[in-house]
Amino acid sequence: MSYIDELRAQWEKNKNLEVQLTLPRPLERSPSLRGRDFWNELVRLHALTGDERFSAVCDALVEHKIIDRRCNFTRWDPPVITNHEKQSNQLKVEIIAKYVGAGASVRCACAMVAASGHNAATFEAAMKDLEKLYRETLDQKCSTIIPLENMSDRARLSRIRPEHSGEPGSTKNVDGSTLAPTPSSRRNRSAARNALRQDSRG
Repeated sequence: MSYIDELRAQWEKNKNLEVQLTLPRPLERSPSLRGRDFWNELVRLHALTGDERFSAVCDALVEHKIIDRRCNFTRWDPPVITNHEKQSNQLKVEIIAKYVGAGASVRCACAMVAASGHNAATFEAAMKDLEKLYRETLDQKCSTIIPLENMSDRARLSRIRPEHSGEPGSTKNVDGSTLAPTPSSRRNRSAARNALRQDSRG
């Protein structure tokens, strides 16, 4: 039996160990309630009563993405469930990153984390799901970093553009650090001093 087969056997035992949050039955939506009927009733009551609170309910349903553009209920989960899933997935991604940092391949790292318990139809599906989460997290982190070599010429120049500080021959970066005087600026100052000496002797 290969190492992957051993992890698959562990997953078979642990796949249902992951805690799945569910709503209490009194908080579940009635299966017979249709989104279009609920929406139409709110619109009807708003038209009959002129009460803006019925219209506000419609706005809230759209804002929270509980009802789509066709007035059908979406597969909406309350924040208490979505936050739990995000925290669980974030922890799994961090563990995968630890394994990869220690030298494991991404596939092997995802297999080890899946074996500890990840809800999916098959072991391979659990691995792919975790690899997708891991790579999406990497893409989000990398998108916030712009390498200097990928910046435009104008953007690079704006980061190193010198600004005069008021002292002859000295310049400053945009971050406030002072650049050393250039050779040409030294020659200009030397020529100016020599001209002053000649004028004073004359």
